[in-house]
Amino acid sequence: ALVVRGGLHEEAGDLSAAQQDYAKAAELEPENDSAHFHLGNVQETLGLFEQALLSYDAAIRLNPEHDDAYNSRGRVLEELGRYEQAIDSFTASIRIDPADPAPHYNRGTVWLTLDNFAKALEDLEKAIALGLKDADLLAARGLAHEGLGNIEAARADFRAALVDDPTNDSAIDGLKRLPQ
Repeated sequence: ALVVRGGLHEEAGDLSAAQQDYAKAAELEPENDSAHFHLGNVQETLGLFEQALLSYDAAIRLNPEHDDAYNSRGRVLEELGRYEQAIDSFTASIRIDPADPAPHYNRGTVWLTLDNFAKALEDLEKAIALGLKDADLLAARGLAHEGLGNIEAARADFRAALVDDPTNDSAIDGLKRLPQ
């Protein structure tokens, strides 16, 4: 009941109440991986990354096949600058559910941060092949192409990103950087 009520609070935008309900649910039902996972989501949204990491770790400990917990854990590790661990978490999520485009996209952005443009491009292409396609993804793929020296492909991705979102700063800046 507390997890359901926490979800209602979360949907209503009352993250403090949601966090309290999820924390109480995790305390009363320490084996409830869903309570720990949702608590981690709220903590992540609130910028409480170390706490979110502990919650996601608890969810994974209780349910080692919880692909969303691995993906969320990877996002938090990326925020904390722990890139190799983030890659490992995204890889675990992909191993469990290879058809989910989100961890491919997320791992691709970490590869970009590490200037590994070939691996970034591979993951971003996979995310697109799995059905994810938005301005941020296209801009990220443009950055990967730019890093590999594929200027025309980068330009095409940045332009496509701007069709989807004319305010996408990454695409705007990318186009400005490219040679004419």
